[in-house]
Amino acid sequence: MLARSHIGEGRWHDALAVLTNLCGCDAAHAQDWFLLGALNGQLERYEEAIECCRRAIARRPDHVDAHYNLAQTYLHCRRPEAAATEFRRVVELRPDHFDALNNLGYALQLLGQYAEAVACHERALVLQPQHPDALVNLGIALHGLGKPGAAIEAYQAALRVAPGSANAWYNLGYALDAQERHAQATAAYQRAIELQPDNMAAYANLGTLLLAEGRHAETDRCLRAALAVKPGAPETTRPWQALLFALNAYETDSRRVAREHRAWGRWMRRLHAPQTDHANDPDPERPLRVGYVSADFRNHSVASFFEPLLSHHDPAGFHVVCYADVHRPDRVTRRLQHSAAAWRDIRGLGDGRVAELIQRDGIDLLVDLAGHTSFNRLSVFARKPAPVQVTWLGYPNTTGLEAIDYRLTDAVCDPPGTTEHLHTEELIRLPHGFLCYLPSLDAPSLCDPPSETRGHLTFGAFNNLSKVTPEAIRTWARILLRLPRAHLIMKNKPFRDPATRARYSALFSAQGVDPGRVELLHWLPGTERHLAQYNRVDIALDTFPYNGTTTTCEALWMGVPVITLRGAAHAGRVGAGLLHAIGLTEWVAGDQDRYVELAVRLAGDARTRKTLRAGLRGRMLQSPLCDGKGFARQMEETYRDLWRRWCRRGAATGNGSAIPSA
Repeated sequence: MLARSHIGEGRWHDALAVLTNLCGCDAAHAQDWFLLGALNGQLERYEEAIECCRRAIARRPDHVDAHYNLAQTYLHCRRPEAAATEFRRVVELRPDHFDALNNLGYALQLLGQYAEAVACHERALVLQPQHPDALVNLGIALHGLGKPGAAIEAYQAALRVAPGSANAWYNLGYALDAQERHAQATAAYQRAIELQPDNMAAYANLGTLLLAEGRHAETDRCLRAALAVKPGAPETTRPWQALLFALNAYETDSRRVAREHRAWGRWMRRLHAPQTDHANDPDPERPLRVGYVSADFRNHSVASFFEPLLSHHDPAGFHVVCYADVHRPDRVTRRLQHSAAAWRDIRGLGDGRVAELIQRDGIDLLVDLAGHTSFNRLSVFARKPAPVQVTWLGYPNTTGLEAIDYRLTDAVCDPPGTTEHLHTEELIRLPHGFLCYLPSLDAPSLCDPPSETRGHLTFGAFNNLSKVTPEAIRTWARILLRLPRAHLIMKNKPFRDPATRARYSALFSAQGVDPGRVELLHWLPGTERHLAQYNRVDIALDTFPYNGTTTTCEALWMGVPVITLRGAAHAGRVGAGLLHAIGLTEWVAGDQDRYVELAVRLAGDARTRKTLRAGLRGRMLQSPLCDGKGFARQMEETYRDLWRRWCRRGAATGNGSAIPSA
């Protein structure tokens, strides 16, 4: 056959012409359509490939290869649900089809159906017990199921078969990282990079791991190395975003941080041209359809601030749709799902498909809750599927996307006239603060100040180590040296790793502080056990230049006053905003010297500390910080105002649907 000859010689376009002509005849067989589909797939003409495979299957429903190629093409198009359906059909027709079983497991992983994915990979391994790719895929599914220990065993089995598999080393590093076995995870990532120097994902994950340990200079080098692998390629999106997120923790030049975000935004605009025309009805007073996009609709800090809004939204005026990319739903997910008018599970859906879904839902105002944090969907927003787009809550900086119109903040975190130049979005300042906190129902009871029974005062810093800069450690050491009997408790996940603990002990020792005065605690599972550790703390010390948010609220809820340092940009002013909301601005410092003086002064004022410990919960509950109903009303008023703006512009430019005449 001429087409086969052309294919054998690598003359793809000649073969395409022959097969296209052949399939234009009514007499074309299933195999002809199958070959044309395979060729279109080879040339990355995926929609044409899908249509050809369907025609082959219509002529011969038991065409295994056509079903298999159709499934593979759906995977390329980020349509895992359709892919899974076709892979299942292949397995029905040929139960011993190893590749179909293995790839069915992969499609199910994308859908978050990890238990079924594990079963598929195990069936594949019965057919080929030593297949390294199937072992790696089994590990990925086990990890998704919340079993990183079992995943590690699968990766190690793969490495016994294929010790040179960079993919196995990379995934082993990811699972070890999940268990806070940082030294081993670092070694695994480094081995993956040695075997595959262009392994962008390994560089990116290693950089993220180093950030979690507070190793900022190494983080920066590693993430920039990831970007250098394929400069300008679409797959650089995630490592670039990891770098943008990291810069908030250690880069003090806010203008430089803004430039990096803007560069990313310009690049995204080249990849995804934003939609400019929207068919939404420009009636300024009609009920609005509001969409929220997040991977953190679960037991996560974002949910602690989102739930008060969602549960108090006015259903008569606002139809709320949540676009959830939650890979491990939990009880918080179920609570949020109950409060939303509609819930869309977007796990495994490509960004283009999500944008289409948002358009079909007729969303008027779309809200990003993630910024450049993990599993964000900013490339959905880059396409501008909704006429009004807003970023709020989950990220302390600009997104850099001109397709996002507004960023919600307040006058404390972004004083008027000070930070507008750092944002691509227009800043909208909420009058009573941009945060509303839902205290945990699992919080333990309050106790008396621990200094009364322990014989010494204890400071606490439970923030992520990514926010703990050398300057913060030097400042905390100054406080401890001023108060020779005082102790400090630091608490975070990486302290499970002995090397990380040793490094932080050495950092304090270098400042002249006896490491025995600094207790380094690993993260404890369970909210109640975590919050109970605040009963050991008299005063909390905030990080800078990237303040805490949830940690500050948790400390205050547990009766622990917080000393914070007000910075130049939003990330360094959230602590001031929280204390302003509850009327405790006297514990906000303008510089490091004042920060030290405030900590020493409060340490010497036992009466004030006792009064605060007894009254902070009540103060919070009576403040805007915990007024869910009031917060929802101010957010809805803001949304309405932003919608009216769009309607006015639509009336002036013709954008939007025309209002029918009588």
